[in-house]
Amino acid sequence: MTKSTIRWQQRFHSYKRALALLSEFMQKDQLNELETLGSIHAFEMTYDIAGKLLIEHAKSQNIPDIYGPRDAMLTASNVGLIDQPDSWTDMLETRRETNEVYRTEIAEKIAVDIRSKFFALLLSLQQSMQAIQAAL
Repeated sequence: MTKSTIRWQQRFHSYKRALALLSEFMQKDQLNELETLGSIHAFEMTYDIAGKLLIEHAKSQNIPDIYGPRDAMLTASNVGLIDQPDSWTDMLETRRETNEVYRTEIAEKIAVDIRSKFFALLLSLQQSMQAIQAAL
């Protein structure tokens, strides 16, 4: 196994841990204000690690010119790791909005988007990466 393969697998381990935390919030029907903020923070961690995971995986495949999450998402979409690239772009924009969760209306919108759109995409990435890991 190459060093870059080991690196993305380490990122994947971290990703699974962050996603498991987010999953705990998603299993609850109703979240109070503090739990909503916690779920948003878990989303931030999961999303950030997803970007790093995709970058490390691209490096392990000798794919050049990956400079950030947007590049990594486009590359991952092109090679079939993720689907719905437009929704991943929406997720990137939502991640940028998380700095303003002190505004209740923004926090509520983000929480709804996480539950209704983004959580399924994050789960799908986990399944794609598990399939790659199993094939090694």
